[in-house]
Formats: sequence, structure tokens, C-alpha cells
Amino acid sequence: MVDGERRLRACRLPASGQTTVRAEVRLLSDREARQIVLVSSLQRKDLNPVEEARAYRRLIDAGDAAGPTEVARLVGVSQGQVSSRLGLLELPQEVQAMVISREMTATQARALNPYAKHPGLVAAAAVGAFHDQEVGL
Repeated sequence: MVDGERRLRACRLPASGQTTVRAEVRLLSDREARQIVLVSSLQRKDLNPVEEARAYRRLIDAGDAAGPTEVARLVGVSQGQVSSRLGLLELPQEVQAMVISREMTATQARALNPYAKHPGLVAAAAVGAFHDQEVGL
């Protein structure tokens, strides 16, 4: 089973009153199955932006998508959104953790991307360590 496991489990509950479940049986390559699973996961509403970015990266790294444009086509979002999310993965783990915990929005984190080559500076900025101080690069 590639997709719909939650629906199937829900239909098995006595309270559902369901006696049949509509299903589609197809032979899939490993690549097609991975794509379906990742796209299905990405369409869940409870993913945070970093999890979303990691899923996009998995599609690309597995060779299931050539880059952000193809990921966007597969998932049904804009190429800009895919690129923005992937940019979060360039930030230090501390910043990613703040996005995951909702201490910082993805938009706020993306503003730090130009400084990603200076992880100490980015982490300091993310935790508000230098408020109004000037920081030299």
C-alpha cells in the first residue's frame, strides 16, 4: 500500500459503518512509489517548513526530481516556494530548530539566508544576541 493507509484504518473501525473501500491497484516502480508517498506526505497540513524542505530535498537526492522546478510540478506548488523551503536547509541547525518549534517563521529564517556562510552570525541573529549592535562580516 503506497497511499491511503489512514483512510483504510479509519474504515475498519466499527463506528465508521463502512463495509467497502474504493481502491486502485497499480504496478509502480520504486521511483513512482517514492514520489507518491512523498507528495502525499507533503500535502498533509501539519508539516512544518523544515520537514517540507527535507521532503523536497529527498525527492531531488533520490533522483525523483531534477530540481526545484520539477519538485514544484510534482507537488503542485510554485517553484519559488520549493526554492524558499530548500533555502532553510542551508541555515544552521539552531535556526532550523527555531522554525520547527515555531519560535521563528520560515519568512524570518529566510531573511538570514544571505548570511548562511557565517553560521555563528546567523545563530546569534536568530536568538537575538545582537539586537541593535553592529556586527561586522
